[in-house]
Amino acid sequence: MEEQIQSSWDRLLGKIFSWVDTLIYNLPNMLIALLVFIVSYWLSGKIEKLVQGYLIRIIKQPSIRILLARIIATLLVLMGIILALYVLNLETTIQSLLAGAGLAGLAISFALQGTLANTLSGLLIATNNDINLGDWVEINGHFGEVVAIDLRNTKIRDIHHNILYFPNKLILDTVLINHNKERATWINIPCGVNNDSNLEQVRSLVLSIGEEMGLGKDDSKMEFNYTQFAEEAILFTFRFQVNDIGYTEANRIKSEAIMRMKEMLASHQIGIQLPLNN
Repeated sequence: MEEQIQSSWDRLLGKIFSWVDTLIYNLPNMLIALLVFIVSYWLSGKIEKLVQGYLIRIIKQPSIRILLARIIATLLVLMGIILALYVLNLETTIQSLLAGAGLAGLAISFALQGTLANTLSGLLIATNNDINLGDWVEINGHFGEVVAIDLRNTKIRDIHHNILYFPNKLILDTVLINHNKERATWINIPCGVNNDSNLEQVRSLVLSIGEEMGLGKDDSKMEFNYTQFAEEAILFTFRFQVNDIGYTEANRIKSEAIMRMKEMLASHQIGIQLPLNN
């Protein structure tokens, strides 16, 4: 009995000493592997900040800049881990991990196909500069201001201050009108006057309002056109172009022009007839 115990004890000690010898033998490699991991982790933080600083010039959305920088930093850390495993002579482990990661990535890509499509679309939207924060756009009949572009959705605030969420893939696959791209906005004011009105006088009065408001200057345009005869009125459209303004300012200018038209025509005893919506 004592001999069995002694034999077991000797085998245990032999195994422990073997582990210690292996540890001592591999200690330099372990220290080098640890150093490689620490350096890669430290560099990842520095690289993340540098990438964020560089992306400010090409991507205006902070959330996308941060995510891209973190992805690059994470890849750097993973490279450090793989290099550390190579230092420890664990090539078989590395091959198993890479094979497992490939299969997992394939399964995830199938499961998250829609999400990945929106993510890639978000990156394209953020980098191609077709739409930017603050632009007034029209998508699928919805009109509003772009307030955010993240990796899944583009958020638009409509004129009723509702937030609309459009999948990024839809933004790329559908017709989008960017009213800010030309840096100019056309404002249309349809109206009508009595049949017995002096049409040349009406035209001169309305255009004079535009001149008083400073319209028709700085390469912008101003137009007045009679459009049709109605039952008791002659209809016209007063339209003008204003540059580098947002939707709110365009509405303010339109409102001011309407008030001045009403006052000017009334002061000359010219009756106003509103166009009928068919």
